[in-house]
Amino acid sequence: MLFRSPALPAVTVNSGTAASSAGTSPAEVAAMPSLTRFNQQFHTSPQWGLLASAAGAGNCSTAVGPGAALALANSSGQVSGYRPALPAMPSAESRLLARCPLTVVDLGALPGQEGAARTAAVRHADAELATITATLPAGTTLMVTAPGAVANPPHLQVVAVSGPGYRTGLLDAESTRQPGMVVLTDLTPTVLGWRGQAVPADVVGSQITRAGRRATAPAVRGLTGQDTQAQVWTSTHTIFFWTFALLDAFACIGIGLVWWGAQPSRRRARSTRWRIAGTVLAGVPAGSFLANLLPWWEWAHPALWLYGLTLVWTAVIGAVALAGPWRRDPFGPPGAVAAVTVGVIGIDVITGSRLQMGTPFGLSVLEAGRFYGIGGEAVGLYAVCGILAAAWVGNTVLRRTDGRRAGSVLATLAVAVFAVVACGWPQFGGKVGGTIAMVPGFILLIMALARVRITVRRVIVILGSGLALFLVFALINYLVPATGHSDIGVFAGNLLHGRAGGLLTRKVTSMLGSLAVNTYSPVVPVVVILIGLVLLKPGWFRVRAVPLAYAGEPLMAITLAMMWLVAVLGWFADDSGIIVPATALPLALPIGIALLAGVPLSDETAAGPGPAVTGSSVAGRIG
Repeated sequence: MLFRSPALPAVTVNSGTAASSAGTSPAEVAAMPSLTRFNQQFHTSPQWGLLASAAGAGNCSTAVGPGAALALANSSGQVSGYRPALPAMPSAESRLLARCPLTVVDLGALPGQEGAARTAAVRHADAELATITATLPAGTTLMVTAPGAVANPPHLQVVAVSGPGYRTGLLDAESTRQPGMVVLTDLTPTVLGWRGQAVPADVVGSQITRAGRRATAPAVRGLTGQDTQAQVWTSTHTIFFWTFALLDAFACIGIGLVWWGAQPSRRRARSTRWRIAGTVLAGVPAGSFLANLLPWWEWAHPALWLYGLTLVWTAVIGAVALAGPWRRDPFGPPGAVAAVTVGVIGIDVITGSRLQMGTPFGLSVLEAGRFYGIGGEAVGLYAVCGILAAAWVGNTVLRRTDGRRAGSVLATLAVAVFAVVACGWPQFGGKVGGTIAMVPGFILLIMALARVRITVRRVIVILGSGLALFLVFALINYLVPATGHSDIGVFAGNLLHGRAGGLLTRKVTSMLGSLAVNTYSPVVPVVVILIGLVLLKPGWFRVRAVPLAYAGEPLMAITLAMMWLVAVLGWFADDSGIIVPATALPLALPIGIALLAGVPLSDETAAGPGPAVTGSSVAGRIG
């Protein structure tokens, strides 16, 4: 059964064929070829008419209503059995529902706005559904869903299944890995499975199963809470990011203007405040994820609770980072924040991605880009924090072991392995772009710590290391079913069977299309390029803090360079495209400023005149 959108193509009944005893006739959705042509621009390559094949031998299926005809039409638009509406008599309805092993009934469109018309439509559909339920043949599996429901603003819709194996409990699917949540692309594979038909390997979606028993009231409350999370995300997401960006601007520009001056005391005061502000602001992403430890979506004014809890957690993270025993280390406070961020996100994706759901840097179930792992809006900041956390840990061990590099390299490698496995392993994050972006950054950072010479040729080879590891993960996921269903395993299957072209085209198109998401998007590449030039050639911009920090902390240059590199690689490797560096910038800028401000300057160098130190010379010394 389905509720549908009011806008549907016309259905033409074949007048030259006699109706069946149940009142059905062959029909045609004439617009099917044009629908197919229109959808080709999205490079999704669907198998049109796949649901109709679930009827099995004899191709006996029944479509009631125009939405049902569209659902059961084959690739050319032909419908084997069609009736415009349900019969009025229960006995006739019973014969209709028993006619074929596969029946789809269109229960009509529900108005999007609340009001008398919607209430009447719901009551009518409920009465029809009650009649259908009462006249179903024994042992029938019934699914009720709303694939084209119209609502403004959009809401999550209901999918209910009743029948053998679905008596009680929440629904579940490997496509979401979230109990109680399935997606529309799960419907066709599920029906094919019920009918004992083979599910093509390249079909998107997975079988809907029962997650487990749960009392009705808590289950309904949990499902309602998921929709509340989605509504808060939709209504506040843009405002949150603009606010965060403005706070960054105040920290960077406002503090510089208030404590302007070349005097050593002014420079020290400016650096101190930049370090404090940058460290605290960098704690916002981790704070927003930790807000989900409490069920704010069940309370009155959920948006206020979400962002209030975010502020509280941000303050706690900032205070611990600034007051810890590492506070005198230039890498200390920013590195502590980075370690907390990587730990929170990494542990969360390993344990089910519960903290990701509905938070501003997390996953939106209405956008339905991802339901587990790290989303496009968090992968950039996760990668940046992974590099900084690894550098901080490695530098700390290096100092405490009097320069012995073996322990430092092992400590850095441990952070890198955790970050990459949490992000890329199919049962955890299953994130393609994050894996491809982070691995080269970690390898180059470890090479610098180990004093292995970094050459252009080595860099070119290393840039492909993330892609190589991703392919290993994908093949393992495809060849070893125990690793769990993941889109990277599906990619491996498509690649092995020569069907990866459409998927790659779609991802490239999505990446390029991200440049036009909003008016802010085209500015991001310019900002990213400028930051890269400032790090590489600070003398061009008269930015003395960068070369002085390079001279004061030999690991600073490679750390900042790798933080920049992973954001850029994430831009090109992830189908979220420019969103990856765009959402990383509000964290990367303040945490980078906090790093630079933490390097102590002598009074002579702080005063201004003195020999210039270039970024390239420092990078060369590190290599």
